[in-house]
Amino acid sequence: MINLFDLVSVTEAQFSIFLNTNTFLDLAFGKFYQGKNNWLLNGGLSHVNGFVGRNGMYKSAKVDSIVANTMLMYPGSNTYSYDSEKTKPSKTRYDDYVDTPVSDRIKLFDGDEYDINGVHDIIKDLVNTKLKHAKDLEVETPFLTKDKKNIRMLIPTFFIIDSFSRARSNEEDELFTKFDLNDSKTNTADLADGKIKTHFMKQLIGYGKKAHIYFLLTAHVGGKKELTSMPWQQTPRQLQYMRSDDRIKNVGSQFEFLTSTCLQTTTVKAITDKDNECYYPTLFSTPTEVNELKTTVLRNKNNAAGMNIPFVFSQNQGILNDLTHFNYLREYAKDAGLNVKGNNYSSMFLPDISVNRKNVRAKLKDSYELCRALQLTAQLIYVQNYWTTFKQDIDTTIPVEEFINILMKNNKPSISDILNSRGYWSYCNKDARMYLTLFDVLQIIQNGKLEKK
Repeated sequence: MINLFDLVSVTEAQFSIFLNTNTFLDLAFGKFYQGKNNWLLNGGLSHVNGFVGRNGMYKSAKVDSIVANTMLMYPGSNTYSYDSEKTKPSKTRYDDYVDTPVSDRIKLFDGDEYDINGVHDIIKDLVNTKLKHAKDLEVETPFLTKDKKNIRMLIPTFFIIDSFSRARSNEEDELFTKFDLNDSKTNTADLADGKIKTHFMKQLIGYGKKAHIYFLLTAHVGGKKELTSMPWQQTPRQLQYMRSDDRIKNVGSQFEFLTSTCLQTTTVKAITDKDNECYYPTLFSTPTEVNELKTTVLRNKNNAAGMNIPFVFSQNQGILNDLTHFNYLREYAKDAGLNVKGNNYSSMFLPDISVNRKNVRAKLKDSYELCRALQLTAQLIYVQNYWTTFKQDIDTTIPVEEFINILMKNNKPSISDILNSRGYWSYCNKDARMYLTLFDVLQIIQNGKLEKK
């Protein structure tokens, strides 16, 4: 029988590598793949990521926090940060979000010098430069080709556009230079702006995959009422999990289609106690320092849309990832995996480490094992809450207490080895911590060991 694949040759699409962020984003946007030695979580940041929300929803701060922390996991990576709103006075905020300063790896530039056309020129130059120096920038990932060879990539580059809604174009500027604001000829300004941005968006995924650039675009959400012929008809939703009266503003006509992943921060609430003081305080805390950012997955090409992520966010320190896991278990999982005695909590993995709401941030900073224990427990609950069991390679339905009890009795790897492991992939071979994903840990439970392929 004739094999058409032999007669009509087609180059298969390359595997899209996501960068782990070590947050719930990895599970929300991820899938597990079998590697040579263990399971790999390909999730987190895709090549084109949208972060949208109404004003005051910490879109910019959330993106900056994610990038600053992710850069630490991928040595040699750099960030270009375009501030179209001209509101970032310096790069110090990036350093505030991490223990190891990263501002020397960030280039901040703004709308005073560059319009969206100029940004596009920088991106093209960046792509060409990375490809020209590909041999020097190439690294080996743990992901495999079909013939079981490690996929190689260029050291990643992050490119922030904050905000895409406010980024201006030459065409728009020229109209307002030539004509008064109320001149009828300026009526086409929005059309010109939208056309340029749509063309711009169409290029990003190609640039990203070709040169391993990871774009993060923020955009504003506003209200809009559609005029329909029937007054009782509901306004159509821009995306399934957006409110019907929400619209992503000034981003061109295809932003919601051309982002591989898109998140909307829907509500922001200060986490306070009954006296309206910070619920998780430190010495520098104010009543509004720590907030919960409820975030909805609007678009997801690597998993399902509709998931929710309740980030715990400090206005001083960015996303508090470990505290997010602790808060998730308390508020959204009925204290699963936790021992509770009055106002004190401990992980069932580490019953001797007791925390309360007032000292938990300090305890998390001092104990890597506690952070990892809470992460593994929260990840299991998150997968059970949001992932389907359809065609799963590993059973994820195990009750949390059973999950913990079996691991506590395991000898190889020991519970100490597991709690000192890391859950994110990297091309850095100097990381002393063993790489174990949630699926690896579940496989240990089910088979007594890791099954190496």
